Amino acid sequence: MRWDILEALNQIAPDWIREDVLSRALEKSHLLPPGANIRRELDYLEQKQFILIDKEAGAQWLLKLSATGIDYLEYSAPEIMGIDRPRLAQE
Repeated sequence: MRWDILEALNQIAPDWIREDVLSRALEKSHLLPPGANIRRELDYLEQKQFILIDKEAGAQWLLKLSATGIDYLEYSAPEIMGIDRPRLAQE
């Protein structure tokens, strides 16, 4: 799910998105079980510096992909445990 979150944030980068909007988009894509708590995953991604979170925005967090997150999605950063990154196809 963490990879899916990063990919979703990459679709709207460089803009910020509300957590509830991201959750609904992932649910509609069947990437997030209905009612799942996404904040645990978001907090993990923030600790790894893959996303930025504005927690002062009120009840809903504002989310944005960081430069480190973009590098990870582009496979220009080393793989880390905890994010199930798909393997690149061998040529």
